[in-house]
Amino acid sequence: MATRLAPELFVRSHKKNIINLLYLKEIHSDQKLVVTLANGDEVEVSRRKAAPFLKQVQQFQQRMDDLSLLPAEPVLAGLC
Repeated sequence: MATRLAPELFVRSHKKNIINLLYLKEIHSDQKLVVTLANGDEVEVSRRKAAPFLKQVQQFQQRMDDLSLLPAEPVLAGLC
């Protein structure tokens, strides 16, 4: 299943869970790494997947930041 999903948007947090990064709300780190999703659900990130998970979240955040720096232009402006 994970191989069919876009790796830029989906990350495996545990062998049971795949998270859509567009719905990631918060990351909590006490003794365990836990993420809160937009709907309020909390999902634990396994210790083994924590480092790759955080790296993928950082890369996703950087891409979103880069997109927000682009000038806003209407998509259909060239067709008029």
